[in-house]
Amino acid sequence: MIPPEISTRQLGSIIVYRMCVRTRHGRGHAETALYQKYSAKVYYLALRESKSAPDAEDVRAETFLRVLQAIHGQPRSPEVGFWKT
Repeated sequence: MIPPEISTRQLGSIIVYRMCVRTRHGRGHAETALYQKYSAKVYYLALRESKSAPDAEDVRAETFLRVLQAIHGQPRSPEVGFWKT
């Protein structure tokens, strides 16, 4: 049972934190869950700003590459694409 003093926003933050921890510990389903939860939001925000579907795809790929690298404590490497990880 969720305590009533925890807001929906706090609960969402707890869930995302747990997904990040699980991802860090090598649970691939957590990476998939993060991608499924935020992929469309990142894409549509990028599409709204860039007005270009290919650019929005690039932004989404780069965003998730950086997120996964940050979670795993890896240095950023711009020459490695998201699809090559």
